[in-house]
Parts: sequence; structure tokens; C-alpha cells
Amino acid sequence: EKGLNFQDGIMVVIDDEQSETEEEERDHFRRREVKKLFDLVDKDGSGYIDRKELETLMKSLNQNFSRQQISEGFARVDADLSGRIEFGEFYDW
Repeated sequence: EKGLNFQDGIMVVIDDEQSETEEEERDHFRRREVKKLFDLVDKDGSGYIDRKELETLMKSLNQNFSRQQISEGFARVDADLSGRIEFGEFYDW
């Protein structure tokens, strides 16, 4: 849908369809980049991240969290409480 907008005193035609397409492209790019990171963390290629893989990630980032802190963080990301972090949960995090 096209519309009009006044920007700095100048009338500008806005093409919402183009804006949506650009936003979709950014979202697609972001999702693809996060998937690359997810796949790096998912060392065994299982399609999910377990506690040990999350702990390995934290250590590789020089983050000295206790096992309890890692477990608490894991629980916050594991939205469905399955005991593993699927890509969607990782992406939303």
C-alpha cells in the first residue's frame, strides 16, 4: 500500500510493500546468520543444543559462569522445557 508522509517539510510517497520486502529480507538474513551460529554451537549436529554444548559456548567466550548459572540460563532459553534448545528458542533468545 502506498501512502504519503511529510518528512522535513517535503511530501514523500511511501511504498509500504517495498518496506515490507526490505524488512523480510533483513529478517531472512538475520535468521540465516543466527542459524550459522546455532550450527557451530550444535557440535554433534543433533539439531539442538544441550547443556554441555551451551557450557562449551560460554567457555569459548571466556565467560566463567558456574554450572548453576549455566543451568539457570539454559532453563530461560529452553522455553518448552524439553531439556534442549531448538533453533527457534535459540533465535528468539
